[in-house]
Amino acid sequence: MEAFLNIIWSLIEAVPPVIMASIMLLGLSAIAATLLCLIVAAVTMRKERKHA
Repeated sequence: MEAFLNIIWSLIEAVPPVIMASIMLLGLSAIAATLLCLIVAAVTMRKERKHA
């Protein structure tokens, strides 16, 4: 486990901070988009159940 973390850490240090920040922002926006889709899906499922 520690060796795996060391590999990840060396990769993070090798990548420039600007690229690392943009990758993290992409990850955050992907998580936010997924959450939004799940919320919208839950709301539409509730509305469809009420109509049926």
